[in-house]
Amino acid sequence: MILITFVSFRVISWLRLLRTETTKPHESTRIILLTPDKRLARLCLLVATAFLLISCGAAKEPDAARLATDNAATAELNRVNAILASNGPITRADLDSLVKLREQYPNAAPVRQILQGAFIKREDWAAAEKIIADTRDNERTNSDRLNLAKIYFKQGKFSECADLLKAMPPNADEHVEILALLGQSEFYRGNLDEAGKSFESVLGDLVSQKRADDISLLGTIYFRRGDQAKAIETLQNAVEISPENISANSALSRAYAASGDDIRAEAIRKKLKSINIRVAAEEKRKSRVIPLFYKLEDAYAAKDFEKVVALVEQIQPDADDATKPTLYRYLAAAYQAQGKQTEANNALAEAAKLTQK
Repeated sequence: MILITFVSFRVISWLRLLRTETTKPHESTRIILLTPDKRLARLCLLVATAFLLISCGAAKEPDAARLATDNAATAELNRVNAILASNGPITRADLDSLVKLREQYPNAAPVRQILQGAFIKREDWAAAEKIIADTRDNERTNSDRLNLAKIYFKQGKFSECADLLKAMPPNADEHVEILALLGQSEFYRGNLDEAGKSFESVLGDLVSQKRADDISLLGTIYFRRGDQAKAIETLQNAVEISPENISANSALSRAYAASGDDIRAEAIRKKLKSINIRVAAEEKRKSRVIPLFYKLEDAYAAKDFEKVVALVEQIQPDADDATKPTLYRYLAAAYQAQGKQTEANNALAEAAKLTQK
C-alpha cells in the first residue's frame, strides 16, 4: 500500500510539471508535440487516483482481519458486550479497555459499535454521538444508525429519531429493535396511530423477547383509543412478563376502571402500593451505592489501588447481582497493579462465576 501511494504521488507530481511546461505561451511547438502524451498522462492520473482510493479503502480491511485473529481482543469485546446485554454497569476500566482497542483497531466496526454501546450505557451521549459523527455516512452500519437513533431518543429528539429509523434499510437482525424504538418515538411525538402500527407489526417478537415496556405502551394506545378490551388483554401480557412493572400495572388498573371493573382496578392499585414500597427501598439502596461507586471510579482513575480495594469491600454488601461482577473486576485490577497476582486471579474467577449465573 505504501509503494502504491508513493508511485501515485510521483505520477501526480510529474503531471503537474508537464502541465506547467505545456501551458507556457512561448512553447506552442512543444505543446503540439506533447499532445499525445497528455492523453496518456490523463489516463495515468485516473489510474493513480484509483490506486489511492483502493489503498485508502484497503486500510480498513486489515483491522477486521487482524481483530479476527486476536483472541485476547475478541474475548475482551465479548466480555464487555455480555455486560451490555445483561444490563450490568459499564465501568471506567471497561471504557479504558475499549478505547485502547479502538486505538489498536480504529477501523474495526465491532470495536466502534461496542464502544458506542458503552458510552450510551453510561449516558455519555456526546461521546457516543461523536464516534458516529466521525464515521462517514457510507461506512455506517445499521448498528451505528440504530445507536444514533437511541441517542436522539434519550435526548428527547423524537422527530429526529423517527426520521432516522424510517430511513434505515431493513435488517432481519435488528428489525424488532428498529420498529420498537420507532413505536416509542411516535408515541412520545403524539402520533398514536403510527406508534400502534409499529408495535403491532412486531407484537409476536415483543412478547417472545419479553419487552414489557413496549407492550405496555401498545396497551396504553388502545386505552387512549377507548378500546378497553384490547387494552386489558395487551396490558395483562405486559404484567405477566414483568409482574412489578409500574407502568403496565398502572395502565391496567385504569383500563379496568374505564371498563367498569372496579374490583380488579382496586386490587391492582393495592398491588401498586406494595410495588412502590419495594421500589422505594431499592432506590434507597442505590442512593447509598451510587456515590460510593463514583468514588471507586475516581480512585481507580487516580491509581489509588488501596482505596479501590477498601471501596469495593464497602460497596459489596449492598451491591446487586448485576454490579457484583464489576466490583470483582475492579478488585482484580487493583490487586494486579499491586503485584498480588493470586488475589487478582481469585477476583477474576469470582467475576466469571457471577457472570455465568
